This record gives sequence, C-alpha cells and structure tokens, in this order.
Amino acid sequence: MLLSNAYILLPIKVKAAKKTPGQYSKAKAQLQKDKQALQVFVDENLSGKIKRDMDSEIYRYPGFVVMPNCPCPNGSVAKPATGVFLEDCEDVNAFSKWWNTKVAGVGRDTPFDQKLFEYLVMRFVGMAHSFHCTLSGSIEDDGKALEMCTKEQLRVLLDLKSQQWITGPAGSGKTWLLIKKVLMLAENALRGNTEEKILVVCYNRPLFVMLSKTFADNLNGNTQGVVRVKTFESLLYELTRSKPGNSDKEKEKCISQAVESLENETQLVQRYDYIFVDECQDLCGDKWPILFEKLCKGHDEVTPRNIWFLYDTNQYLRLSPQHPLLKRASLSLSTVFRNTKMVFDQSKKYFSNGQSIVLGHHVCGLEIKWDDSLPLDLHNGAKCIKRHVEELKRNKVHDKDICIMTQNVTIRDDISRMLKVNGIENQNAEELFETCEDKVVVESIRRFKGLESKVVILYNPPYSEEVMWNVKELLYTALSRCFCYLIIITTPNGCSVLQSQEGVMEHTWDEFMEIDDD
Repeated sequence: MLLSNAYILLPIKVKAAKKTPGQYSKAKAQLQKDKQALQVFVDENLSGKIKRDMDSEIYRYPGFVVMPNCPCPNGSVAKPATGVFLEDCEDVNAFSKWWNTKVAGVGRDTPFDQKLFEYLVMRFVGMAHSFHCTLSGSIEDDGKALEMCTKEQLRVLLDLKSQQWITGPAGSGKTWLLIKKVLMLAENALRGNTEEKILVVCYNRPLFVMLSKTFADNLNGNTQGVVRVKTFESLLYELTRSKPGNSDKEKEKCISQAVESLENETQLVQRYDYIFVDECQDLCGDKWPILFEKLCKGHDEVTPRNIWFLYDTNQYLRLSPQHPLLKRASLSLSTVFRNTKMVFDQSKKYFSNGQSIVLGHHVCGLEIKWDDSLPLDLHNGAKCIKRHVEELKRNKVHDKDICIMTQNVTIRDDISRMLKVNGIENQNAEELFETCEDKVVVESIRRFKGLESKVVILYNPPYSEEVMWNVKELLYTALSRCFCYLIIITTPNGCSVLQSQEGVMEHTWDEFMEIDDD
C-alpha cells in the first residue's frame, strides 16, 4: 500500500505467478480486503479535509495486481483493467505508458511525486531484468535443483559386488549412476595405466551417441583404449556377423548364436574387465545375461566379475517384474529425481509395479501446459508447434533444450521438414550430441528413450488403451523424458482423458496412428 505525503494512495498486490488463472482473482480479492480494512481505519481515526482526501483516493484507485512474470492474457480474454503484466514491465517506456494511462492520467489536481514513479520503475522494471523471472530462468533453476546424489545412489557407486542388478523407474538415476561409475573406473585405469577394458552397452542408438560423447568429453577424447560403447544390435553383429531380425523370436535366435560362438570360441573376441548394460528391459529372451558373462574376463570362474545390469521395472515394459531373470538379488531404486512434481504426477499414472515409487525432492516446477487445439493435419500441426517454440524462444529458452516428441519416426520426419519450411531449424537426437548445435530437437518417443530434455512438447500422444495396446508404455516413456517443463498438444477429448485419474481411455474406437518400430 503506497501512501505519499500528499495523501496519494496506491494499493498494489504483487504476485510472482506466471499464469493469471486463479492467481489474479485471489490477488483482487485480497486487495478488496485490504481496502476495506483501510477504510475502517480512516473512518475511525481521521476527520475533516484529511478524511475527505483519503476517501477520494480510496475511491479513485481500485488497486492494481502486478504480475511482472506473467504475459498479458490474449485471445478472447480481455486484459484486466487493473492488471500490470510482463509487457508493462519490459522497459521504462512500457511502464510509463501504463502509468500515464492508469495512474497519473486519472483526474487529480495534485501531481504524483516523481520519486514514487522512479521507485516503481526500479521495483518492477529493474528487478525484472536483474533476476530470473523468465520461463528460461525457472527451467534453469529447476534443472539445477534436480541434480543431486542420494545416499542410496552413493552406496551403489561404491559397492564392490562383482555383479549388480539395478532396478528403478525412469528418472531414478540409473543411467546417471552408470556414467559416474564408468568415469570413475576409466580415470583410475588411465592414471594407473592398468590396461583395463570397459564395455558399455545400450539398446537405443541416440543414447549410444550421448554416452559416447559424454565419455569422450570427460576423458579428453581418450576413450578408445579404455571405454568402448556399443548398441546391443551392433554387438550381436560383431559376434555373429548377421543382423538380428525385427521380431523377438529372431532376436532371441541371434543372441543364442552369439552365446554359442563365445562358448565354442570360434573367433578371437575382446573380453572386458567391466561391463555395463543399460535398458535391459528391451532385451529379448533369457540368454543375454549369459552373453555378457561370457564377454567378461574371468568368465570361466563360478562367479563372473564386474557386470552391472540396469533396467526399468514398470510392468508395462517388455521385462516385467515377473521375469525369471529379475528373481536374482537386485538393488532397487524407488525414488524419482529427474522430473519435477508436476511431470512426475502425470507420468506415474503409467507406472505399475508391486513397489510404489516416490518423488525424492520438493521441486514442484512449472505447471503442464495443455493445448487442446490439435489440428487435423500435420501441416497445421507444425504451425501449432511453431507457436509454442517461438514463445519459448521469446522467454530465452535455448533451442537445444526443447524436444518435440512424436508418436513415430514417420511423423517425426514430416514435422521436422514442415518446421524447417516455417523457419524453425531442428535436428534429431543423434545430431544433438554429434554436432552440439543449438537447434530444436524433433524425435520419436521410442528413440528418445534413455535421454531427457528440459522442455518437452509432446505432439498428439495416444490415449486410447483399446486401439493401442502399448499406450501406457509409450506415455510413460514420453512423459518421463521431460526434466522440467511439459507442453502437451492434443484434442479436447485427449486433454480430458490424459488429465483424468486413469490417464488413458480404456474403451474407445477413436482414430489413431499406428506406431512403427523405430
């Protein structure tokens, strides 16, 4: 409540929120209570000309809600007459326009003190340029807050067991643990010149590119002699000289051939001191652990040495908790760190396991942005995506921190091409790590598995369980990839279903797009 020595009264309520719904009306209600309390004070304690001047001021200015972090409502919603928004606080000229229109120009005989204006400029314009109040600031702050190491994770890092089966939901830090452990071992090997060899295997190629670059960057490019990263498919090809097929049965057959080749020692094969296998839930059959045991030095011993198996225990994924392999002693991570609470509350709808999962921090994060204006065709869909990307860029979010996620590779390629036509340069997940260019990422949900992005724009996600049997798997993968800020573009019905308690529609024949194997 600003009160000058000339009986000038200016009620102001400041809100740090980034959206108007709910917050603006709450602030207006509080302003009304404050004014009523002030009126009671004036009636009880003042009289004569002073009281008349104060009554006039209370009547003249209804009060203002200042939301310097919140863009002005657009579209069909008219700008609230008593609101001061992000656009009004961009610079001195913008603030002066608001001041002259809403305050100084409201018929009064006594001019406002210039010092009062300067104070407000310093408070709302100066601070807006001095502190993180933009969308990018919130995302960066949330990202830093989620980078943590728990006692549970530290225990895994320091554990000396020869073989570890590490389970946990997406976001619990499995891949982070793998990276830290590999770097720890590699640095020791390089310092001691031990000639130890480390093999890191994953299922997804974009994750392979990310891991390769991470190790190369942290070891100054000196990885070839110590750390070797491969996809599971390329490893099988190296051992059998044949590409595994697309079906589970064909893949199991290829694994059996690789195991047989190692047992018979039909060729000279590199063996390793340490082996790390990520994304085990995507591997087929029950012989792949034998494959890695045979690749480990000391494979002829009763207990093979130094192997880590990491996998997600969500029952909607390939390797369910009932799988016989998972009856082995394992270390279970049940705490999620790599999502904000807003993202976690949505993604946990698609996780099912005997063991419950919990959030390991108090970072609420930005609310999910629901866009129910999904166009009927991809051409207009790309334009819809472009609007969101441009808004993020205006808020100083780095292009490479934005990932547009699609149902499959075919849609990814179409959206990527149309975005380029509309002036949005973009890249896929592999290019992100290979070139390190600051471009928006466009990728299919499956190919982004194992990676994460600060901002995810999820385009036209499936939500019908009946027409797509693996809808929960796909939604779980997509949502858990989001680190800080999630935007979902779908239909009004899609918004309603996804926001429901179940998160999917169990009985519907809505049209959908079939998901390709990426």
